[in-house]
Amino acid sequence: MRYWYLDIKIINGEYEFHSRSTQKTKAKEEFDAESYVANFYGFEEGKNEDSGYYEFNCGNIACKVNGLQEITKEEYRVLNKYLW
Repeated sequence: MRYWYLDIKIINGEYEFHSRSTQKTKAKEEFDAESYVANFYGFEEGKNEDSGYYEFNCGNIACKVNGLQEITKEEYRVLNKYLW
């Protein structure tokens, strides 16, 4: 298993915030953060090539991978406990 810390930047109108989570993948796989963010709201919508954001709800909400970092199993356990 490989363990990951993911930070998604979300812009909703004039508000900006982050969604942080832990993820895990099988032995040699890298976590596909772009695909995860593209489906973050339950449906895939186009990526704005100019800004690099995935846009949802007619462009009112935009999401982007803000950070992805591989972490240890112990870090995963601690973060998973406090992020959820």
